[in-house]
Formats: sequence, structure tokens, C-alpha cells
Amino acid sequence: MIEEKKLLAKEWVSVENYLRKENSDALKLAVMEAEKVFMRVVITKGYKAKHREDKISLALKEIKDPEVFLKSREKALNFFTEVNYDFSDPYMAKEVVGDYKNAINDLLFGVIEETKMENIKYRFWPIYYFLFENRKKIKRFLITFGVIILLMLFIADTEVGKNLFDLFIDKIHLIIRAILVCVLAAFSVLFFITLSITVFESRARKRSKKRLQ
Repeated sequence: MIEEKKLLAKEWVSVENYLRKENSDALKLAVMEAEKVFMRVVITKGYKAKHREDKISLALKEIKDPEVFLKSREKALNFFTEVNYDFSDPYMAKEVVGDYKNAINDLLFGVIEETKMENIKYRFWPIYYFLFENRKKIKRFLITFGVIILLMLFIADTEVGKNLFDLFIDKIHLIIRAILVCVLAAFSVLFFITLSITVFESRARKRSKKRLQ
């Protein structure tokens, strides 16, 4: 277990030193160091899980505000993965680092409340964690699905929709016919070229045989 004094005096103090400089490079280093300390705490806690993300998922159950921390960690991970990600705002960097520090303190010295664990969110934590991590994709899917449903209703229940759909189908048929004509033409040209080459080669062989005789 990492001791509180060691964490604040030897490891976390470097994060705070970077923050005080308030330049882009120092802010990036502060966030990187905060992520390193967090992962060290997670590993040291010894969660019974094989994969790193599964260990993080178990650790999040011990954090008071996991959603807040996850949003801050997403910002930090964006900085790690995106080359041109701008982390020059000292206020945002301090907020992200502060959420890291709160999460680390919860993991090391927090006490899990029984009333909290009775919450339906924590009873079904794996499902909730999956939905929260993929909330943007789910939102996009729901919006797309809703638009498709509304479009289908518009086509099915309105004269304008039916007319537009019929026009669209006619255009599709026209495009398909054009594609088939192009494919047939290309095939015909290819067949003609192949046949011509075969005929020329056959005649050339016959001529060469006659000369040899």
C-alpha cells in the first residue's frame, strides 16, 4: 500500500510543481504524472482482475464521484492519443489533476459506504460502466435510429414522403441500369480484346509453323 506521506511528499509534489509553471509542456507533464500515480495506486491495490481496464473498473467503484473522474480522465487520455490536442488551459489542467488527486485519495483512504453500494448503479456496475464509457456512441446510435424511424414514418404516412420515395426508387433503378450498361460494355470490350489477342496469337503460330516447314 502506498502511504499518504510518501504519495504527497515524493510523488504528488512533482505534479504540483509542474502545475505551478503554467506553461503547455509543464501542464502536459503534470497530467501524465497524475495518470502514472493513479495507475500505480490501482495496481498496488491488487484488484483480482487480469486486464488493466478491468482493474480500473473495480477501482472506480471505490471513488466517490466516478463519473466526474472518468470525464477528466477522458480529457487526459485525449491528450495522450491526439498529437495536436491543446492542453494549454491551466484551469482545465488543474481541474483534471484535482480530480485525479481526489480519486487517488478515495482509493487509498476512502471508506465504501454500505448505502452507496446498495445503489442500483453499483449493483449493476459492469453494465453501468460499459454504458457510461460508450455514452457518446450510444447517443449517436439513438439519434441515428430516431432519424431513421422518423424518416420511415414520413415516407409511409405522407403523400410527399411517398412521392419522394417513388422518385428516389426511380432514380435508383436508373442508376442500376446505367451501372449494368457500363459493366456490360466493359465486359464486351474486354471480351473483344481477349478474343482479338487469341486470334492474332493463333494466326501467328500457324505462320511460324508454315515457315518452319
